[in-house]
Amino acid sequence: MANNLTVTNLEGQTFKVQLTPQRGRPRSRKTVAVIYDLYKNSTRWKEQSDDLRKAEERYFRLYFLPIMGKLFSEDVADVLQDYVNRREKSGAKPNTLNLETRALSKAIREDNPSWKKPRLRYSNEAKLSNLGFRVKELAPVLEAVVALSKRYGAEYARVGLVAACTSMRLKDIVELENRSLDRINWKITFVQSKVKNILKARKSFKTSKPITIDVCDKLKELFNNISATKKGTLFNVPSREAVVTVYRRAFKSCGIKGSFHSFRHAAATTMLANGANIKVVQDILGHTNINTTMKYLHALDDQKKDAINSIEW
Repeated sequence: MANNLTVTNLEGQTFKVQLTPQRGRPRSRKTVAVIYDLYKNSTRWKEQSDDLRKAEERYFRLYFLPIMGKLFSEDVADVLQDYVNRREKSGAKPNTLNLETRALSKAIREDNPSWKKPRLRYSNEAKLSNLGFRVKELAPVLEAVVALSKRYGAEYARVGLVAACTSMRLKDIVELENRSLDRINWKITFVQSKVKNILKARKSFKTSKPITIDVCDKLKELFNNISATKKGTLFNVPSREAVVTVYRRAFKSCGIKGSFHSFRHAAATTMLANGANIKVVQDILGHTNINTTMKYLHALDDQKKDAINSIEW
């Protein structure tokens, strides 16, 4: 194949242009269905957790393959906004759509690393979480949880109490074992599951740094009622989903907008409101960036403004 080309301009002058030869094999066009098959055989897919693989399989089976399975991957960016609009009409929330489109992006980038997901617009942006809760304000929720479930109510409440007193996430609490609990010095040492998942998704060689949290007197009493020789997890709950569901119902019955994760927010806000050093709270929450912890201070500032504005003459 010739590497130069003769070009004639509008004035009739001719000149030669040197062409840069194409290197490597030309990229073949692949449909989303083919891309998905390749993705399922990739190392990245195999390294993901079982829960994440099941979720992504569901996204493709229910949504991507029926809607755009025969579409070429390079054309996906042009229709992704239409896909989001269609899913929103069926009731999908922005957080859900972010998870779905992220799975599709991962699959396409396994074949074409330079592919970028376009910026998507949502008609119903997720509302900011209520960060202004104090731990005492959530006491009625714990009582409601006990009343909602005769079999597991007390255990659900214990899980919520641990979250309120330690700011731990639900997954880390339900996976807590005796080996993570120091009953002599009363400390809990664990690696955040969220951090482990992020490092795994990024294929990072970094090791997850453990977090150590002191056990307050209220939790000492709770843990003393659990045998120190107990095998497996400390709390007997059916599943994380069951905990999330019962707390959603409990918040609703109490007329409070929130979820189980609100206990983590409440713990952080309460510590800062009681004068705790923000760096200490950052370490307890396991935030790598202090700006993430600062949002709880902003929540307290908003409460101060509301308090001042509530003064009437």
